[in-house]
Amino acid sequence: MDFQRARTQEQIENRQNEIISACKKIYLKEGYEEVSLKKISDITSFTRPAIYGYYKTKEEIFLDILKEEFTLWEADLSNRNNNVTEFTRKQFCNIMSDSLCDRTILLELLAVHLNTIENNTRLERLVEFKNTVYSCFDTISKLIDLFFSDKSDSAKNEFFDIFVTYINGLYPHIFHSKIQTEAMELAGRPHVDRSLKQVCYQNLLLLTSNLK
Repeated sequence: MDFQRARTQEQIENRQNEIISACKKIYLKEGYEEVSLKKISDITSFTRPAIYGYYKTKEEIFLDILKEEFTLWEADLSNRNNNVTEFTRKQFCNIMSDSLCDRTILLELLAVHLNTIENNTRLERLVEFKNTVYSCFDTISKLIDLFFSDKSDSAKNEFFDIFVTYINGLYPHIFHSKIQTEAMELAGRPHVDRSLKQVCYQNLLLLTSNLK
C-alpha cells in the first residue's frame, strides 16, 4: 500500500510522535550514536524518504525529544509548586531535585549531545526549541521568586545562571559508562555510587546558600 501523506495537523503530529517514539527506543537501548533514520524506518511505518518529509536529520528528531522533555519538566514543576504548603529553602531543593530525577534523558542530551543537535538543525526548528526552553526557564524563575521573595533580584539572577550551568554538566558527574568506570578504577580513583537525588539535593543546598 502506498504511503499516504498526512492531511491534517493531527495526522502530522501522530506521525511525528511515532518517529520520536522509535528514535527514543533506539537511543535508550543502543545509545545516541547508533540512532539513524534507517533504523527508525525499520521499526516504524515510514520509509527513510518519508521521514525526510518531517525531519531532515536525526538531530531534528532529538530536538523534538528535548522539546518534549522541557515541556514535561515545566508541567511537573508547576504541579509540584501547586502542592507546596511550606516555602522553605529545603522544600525548594526537594522540588528541584525530585523533578530532575525524572528527567535523565533531558540531562544526558543537554550534557553530551546538545551542541551536535543544535548545529544540525534548521533555524526555524531551533527557534521553536529555544522558545520552549525559555518558557520552562521562566517557570523556574517564578519558583525562585516565590521561594526567595525577600532576596535581591541580582542574587536570584546569579543563582539562576549557576543553576542552568549546573544542570548542563550534571549527568556525566553521576552516570558513567563501563569503560569510564574501568578507567577510573585503573587510575586509582574508583567510582563512588551516589544517587541523582542525593547529589542534586546536596548541591542545590550549596547553590542556594547565598539565598538563605
